[in-house]
Amino acid sequence: MSAELALPDRQLNFGDPEFSQDIYSECASKARLREVRLAHSEFDTKLAVYLAAERQDREALNQSFAGEPGGQTFVAERGMVAGSYLWNAEIKHRRSKVLKVKAEYWVLYSGFKDAPETYVELYFRKIARFTTYPYFRSHFAMLSASAGLTLAPLPSLTERVD
Repeated sequence: MSAELALPDRQLNFGDPEFSQDIYSECASKARLREVRLAHSEFDTKLAVYLAAERQDREALNQSFAGEPGGQTFVAERGMVAGSYLWNAEIKHRRSKVLKVKAEYWVLYSGFKDAPETYVELYFRKIARFTTYPYFRSHFAMLSASAGLTLAPLPSLTERVD
């Protein structure tokens, strides 16, 4: 791969003038997903609030979710990057929480031998989100169904991550 472009004290982003699509494409084409594991999960529900919402105004249930990278480690000599991605989702009825789910997923990718670390980190930040979200979405559905809550599934991811 080409020589790494130095970006001291900050992470590389797609919009940076220093960003090279050729280097990123070469990294992405060689990357291989090796593992996705649920490392930690928290679940809390307020059934009384949910039952009250069902009787009063089910349309007032508001769903939100968010995710962010928890950090990653690149082992250059092995061409591997491992890290975590953190997800959380909430359902509220007016100002009361009906349900809260948090989960941390560990992800391992290989194929980055001789790849510039800044590009590997950028790849992880972008792709780990899309890799782990279907797992979180399924986890959320299973937990809410196990609690007897008839909730809409979390939406699909559609936004770009730049």
